[in-house]
Amino acid sequence: MSSHLPPQLFFAASLYEHLLRYQTGDCAFVSPRQALLGAGVALERTVHGHDTIPGQARDMLRQARQDGWSRAVLISAIPFCPQAQARLVIPRYVEAIARQPQTDPPLAAAAASTGHIKALAPTPDRYRELVSQAVEQIQAGLIDKVVLSRTLTVETRVQVASLLAGLAHNNPAGYSFAFERQRSGTPRTLVGASPELLLSKYGPRIWSNPLAGSLPRSPDVMENRRRSEYLLHSPKDLHEHALVVDAMVEAL
Repeated sequence: MSSHLPPQLFFAASLYEHLLRYQTGDCAFVSPRQALLGAGVALERTVHGHDTIPGQARDMLRQARQDGWSRAVLISAIPFCPQAQARLVIPRYVEAIARQPQTDPPLAAAAASTGHIKALAPTPDRYRELVSQAVEQIQAGLIDKVVLSRTLTVETRVQVASLLAGLAHNNPAGYSFAFERQRSGTPRTLVGASPELLLSKYGPRIWSNPLAGSLPRSPDVMENRRRSEYLLHSPKDLHEHALVVDAMVEAL
């Protein structure tokens, strides 16, 4: 835990020029409404296990309030694995930026990076086997839905600031983020974007926007309408989305 000074909260009108100033060690979370950019570390803890995270987070925020920080912000990236460790951070400085996509200037294209694929896991043949196994288990009634994924390891040079700004610019209705998962040793930055809102809470109300069933957008307006109509009447996609909604309702 580092020494702490009252974090300062700033507000700015623009967004992407601030994202382009992102540096290693900073943290960022961009929603459709605003962006939070954190710099420096006022308080931090590394915790092990999902069950310990809420208590540790409350302790950190309580300490911040006791030290006179009425608007402290806690940021973290929580791994899927329940036993994995998570880093909780209260940044020393936090900048809140209102999103105004209709007035933001076009984002200059970042220079393309070259790289090469180092590993595929599983291999394409093994992936096809897993898909076949999943279909068989669904047909047998053993499972309702399965999400298969592959890991692609690529060696390349990435400018995190440009990548983060591009993700936020291209998906203004989504949620973009960048977070340093560890401070010591080689920096490991988790950066990405999601169209889904897992959970948002304002007072006694909570919102969740899970998504299932999608198609790529087309530059043709009429084709986009056709694809939208297809999704609205597709038994497969409606069933898939209903499974997600039911799971969220049960969890809540």
